[in-house]
Amino acid sequence: MYTIGYFSCLGLGYLFLEIVFIQKFTLFLANPIYSVSVVIASFLIFSGLGSAYFHVNTSQSHFPQKILLIAVVGILSFSGTYVVFLPHLLTTCAGWATLLKIIITILVIAPLGFCMGVPFPFGMNLLNQEASELVPWAYGINGCTSVLSSLLATSIAIPFGFRMVLLSAVCLYLLAAGTSVWKTGKKY
Repeated sequence: MYTIGYFSCLGLGYLFLEIVFIQKFTLFLANPIYSVSVVIASFLIFSGLGSAYFHVNTSQSHFPQKILLIAVVGILSFSGTYVVFLPHLLTTCAGWATLLKIIITILVIAPLGFCMGVPFPFGMNLLNQEASELVPWAYGINGCTSVLSSLLATSIAIPFGFRMVLLSAVCLYLLAAGTSVWKTGKKY
């Protein structure tokens, strides 16, 4: 049950945030191709760095749950900050050169992407220690929910807006963290 809940939340939450940022940065970068390529590349690169950071630090730390907690708090904090300040930043920088806007896009996504890279390897490490035969299922569940996320994000965004998609993503990451607390039986 942990596997389904945790990796579903991560698959949906990750892509929900990517979709929100693609939408927000399409107008800013004045080209949907720039938006898709820069946003997806930034999320993948920085979440990869977050994943690497988790792997390096879990070998030195006996409390990988604390690293997960910090990452989830980071996701919550950066998402909240973006809701408040991102529209102003994008409006202020709208007239700038495309290269500068691409750099701003990367810098805005970097801290959030880094934090988003931590929960997946945390879950995989936990699953590998306790039920390694479920690791392929975790990849499948995460991949399936990633595909479904585009449909669900659109279904949420049309009646409620992309801010609700972002809020849903944050809630999914919080739910994933709660699921890991339940699974490990430990408190942060």
